[in-house]
Amino acid sequence: MKVVIWDWNGTLLDDVDVSIDIGNKILAKRGLPRLEKEWYKQHFVFPTEAFYGSLGFDFEKDSFKKLSREFAVRYLPSTLRLHLHEGTQGTLEKLRQMGLRQLILSASEKHLLRFQVRHFKIRDYFEEILGVDDNLGAGKEEIARRWLAAADVPPDEVVFIGDSTHDKEIADIIGCRCILIPQGHMAKERLAATGAQVCDCIGEVPEMLRRMEGQDR
Repeated sequence: MKVVIWDWNGTLLDDVDVSIDIGNKILAKRGLPRLEKEWYKQHFVFPTEAFYGSLGFDFEKDSFKKLSREFAVRYLPSTLRLHLHEGTQGTLEKLRQMGLRQLILSASEKHLLRFQVRHFKIRDYFEEILGVDDNLGAGKEEIARRWLAAADVPPDEVVFIGDSTHDKEIADIIGCRCILIPQGHMAKERLAATGAQVCDCIGEVPEMLRRMEGQDR
């Protein structure tokens, strides 16, 4: 194992409460029921358009593009009051000491993503910061494929670390291993049902990686 690909939102960045709060403001504006955190973690899905559609949004009246812009406008000012999950920097340092290459792969808009990573002073841990060109929550699998091809990295040398069932799907598509962490946008039982390795918190990741490496020998 040589490369760790990190998801950002919910995995390294603790933005679940802020995301729910913004979602509730958007829902209230349209007279739709509010989200509760436990329910959200049990029901949130990708693509995000499908999730918001399930909440009662009428995309004939409000396009998903408009909704995404509204979310982004509210989300951006919150960036400076967000935090990384406890233990994030220590974990990144341990992985660097283990000799692992690290990068971030996110469906966040790439300029916002790079701003956030610099703001939290963790840019030096990552070889690449890979985001998308808009705020629509587009897929990450093609970005991952392109990076692996350009870097000439075999998928069996990669582990993808995320906080959602979609991250496991991406890992399966590109053919790499996966670790999921339930501190983010989905509940632990949903993550465990994917068959992925599950850590209770980000601080457990280095030991999990050591165990996975030992199983390969």
